[in-house]
Amino acid sequence: FWIALSVVTVQIAFLLLLLTDQIGSTGESDLVVVPVNVQSIVHASQALATIVAIFDQDDLRSAIEGYFDGLPTRFKGDIAFQRMKKAQWNFSCGIRFVQGFLSVFASFVLAVQSETVFDVLLNFLGVKFVSELDDLAFNLCQLGYFGVQPQRASKCIVEAQFQQDDRNKADENTWNRSWFRKYAHVIGVFGILAFLLGLFFFVLISQNSGDFSAQEISMTLAEGSVPFAALFSGCYRSSRTGKMFVRRVAYEQMGFEDDGGLLGFCGDVDGEKAWTFTFNSVDPCKNIYA
Repeated sequence: FWIALSVVTVQIAFLLLLLTDQIGSTGESDLVVVPVNVQSIVHASQALATIVAIFDQDDLRSAIEGYFDGLPTRFKGDIAFQRMKKAQWNFSCGIRFVQGFLSVFASFVLAVQSETVFDVLLNFLGVKFVSELDDLAFNLCQLGYFGVQPQRASKCIVEAQFQQDDRNKADENTWNRSWFRKYAHVIGVFGILAFLLGLFFFVLISQNSGDFSAQEISMTLAEGSVPFAALFSGCYRSSRTGKMFVRRVAYEQMGFEDDGGLLGFCGDVDGEKAWTFTFNSVDPCKNIYA
């Protein structure tokens, strides 16, 4: 028991430290730093990674199934299992659910912060490693790395069989319980999936509208770089009308949004991508002054 509790405590601690490092500690106004100008292929990999993370998380699914199925009424194996109480069964389901949900949520947070497909896969594998530490510990117990008693206990767990009482069934195919309890594990897993995908599309829409870009910047033009350079130096704010160039938000000179300076990202400036400056123009990729 104490070995299992220690392992799951380490798992939860790892995941909480990871989430704490990624959420709320950015030093920015945003809760999480989400990159801008992410390619569509990366968005596709982020969505797939989120779906796979949920269905690959055995602890999450097993916890929901075990809780709604309830404490088994028949046991085959070590006598210790026959003395199990409902509170102990629900406690184990609760611990597995917390660890599984944290793993899925950490995978999601890391996925939306990734800028390349490689980063998505690398972050996914990192969280998967943490979520499988309990399986590693159990295998080591079976091999005797933690002593004789844990080795015997792990053998008893492998040999144990849990079954529901036959009175809970009308026949072999029909359960005498509510429709919700019968499909609660499916509803729970797909509910979490729907929540995370909804959050993902919210992030996606916000990315494409420039909500995660810096909203205000300061720029200083060197004298002689453009006519009356000092007039255009100062603070610039993201476009009020949502102007974007090459999926990056444009910045307008504060106080002179209609006819002042304009900063924009251009996809082809002498064969290269670059930020450009113009004024009295709606397109920073034309009439480039700097």
